[in-house]
Amino acid sequence: MSRNEAVTPPPVSDVGPDLGQAADALWCLVWKSRLTVRRLPRMIILVALLPLLALITSSDSHIRGFLMIALNFHLGIVIPLVCLIQMAAPIRDEAEQGTLPFLATRPLPRTTFFLLLHGCHLLWLEIVFLVAGLLLLAAGFYLEVPDITEMIGPFLLAQAGALVAFSGLSALIGLLTRRYLLLGLLYGSVIEVGIGGIPTNINVLSLSHHVRVVVSVFDPADLFLRSNSGTALISGLVLIATGVIAAVLAALVYRGREFAGGPDA
Repeated sequence: MSRNEAVTPPPVSDVGPDLGQAADALWCLVWKSRLTVRRLPRMIILVALLPLLALITSSDSHIRGFLMIALNFHLGIVIPLVCLIQMAAPIRDEAEQGTLPFLATRPLPRTTFFLLLHGCHLLWLEIVFLVAGLLLLAAGFYLEVPDITEMIGPFLLAQAGALVAFSGLSALIGLLTRRYLLLGLLYGSVIEVGIGGIPTNINVLSLSHHVRVVVSVFDPADLFLRSNSGTALISGLVLIATGVIAAVLAALVYRGREFAGGPDA
């Protein structure tokens, strides 16, 4: 080869990152960190706790205790609180453990990485709460709640929509401040409990209101909850849209902000 002959550089691959492989890797990371021998007994207890309470507080002739547990406590308190604790913290937890720089330097845009990680955590919550919801419904069958079969669809759909909405909102709160628990509880007390409990059109600002509208397709739930006028389809779309928009906003915050380890992560 002549000394002056130009050397052709090797072709540069323009193949982008495989989103499927990235999603699969993050999903394995999430479920393997959640489903451990140490955490499994506690998870079983927490999942079985509400069905047991429903059985204890209800009877064949008095189902108000079951509806209180399933509709008010499970959908109205447990899901928002668990979402706040579990979905606001992943980025900050990874930063404090020193693993975030390793994950974030994978060949993915920061927004894509965040949305995939958020989606994996959300999927895990959906699976866990699906099991918990089915156990609650099984308790309803045991108690012979009237027309309990008609509750299956509205209840599970309301639960899934609530998880999407509150998870997205919690993720956004978690990236805005390290005091996300305080801000989340403040939001819950003012919007979800305060405004959501007002029997006027202003309660549409509350996500819990839309959850109640969806589950109120089940007539006994409608009679028990009261003052939840609305269309189930529209409320379901509101829950999904809120969760998606909040997650995208959180991804944009993550793209423009660095998270270092330590108390200020």
